[in-house]
Amino acid sequence: MSLEDVHLQRILEHIGPFPPSFLQACQRRPDFFDEQGKVSHLYLSASGSQFLYKGSLLRVHNLFPSDLERCLRAYKVIDEKEIVPAATFMRRCLTIDPRARPTALELLDDEWLRDA
Repeated sequence: MSLEDVHLQRILEHIGPFPPSFLQACQRRPDFFDEQGKVSHLYLSASGSQFLYKGSLLRVHNLFPSDLERCLRAYKVIDEKEIVPAATFMRRCLTIDPRARPTALELLDDEWLRDA
């Protein structure tokens, strides 16, 4: 397993699945993902949210989803009341598909930053 495999695993575990349209357009998809796209796995994150991931990584067989809120709590780096807004901001920053990702200027106007 390569560092790239681990990186993709962490993205799936902490951010969620890749949008199908984005994944289909990726030139290196065959290097990391199976071709079937019919293999479906239902993952339940620590917060109880669910996501369905179609297809699977070729060399990663177990995913351990842990949403950003849980990670922030574990690291104890911000107050509890800031965890949900901070995680929401982080998700916006980490939007996988660059076409859907907010610009830096849009992110500067995020509610969490305005309250800082």
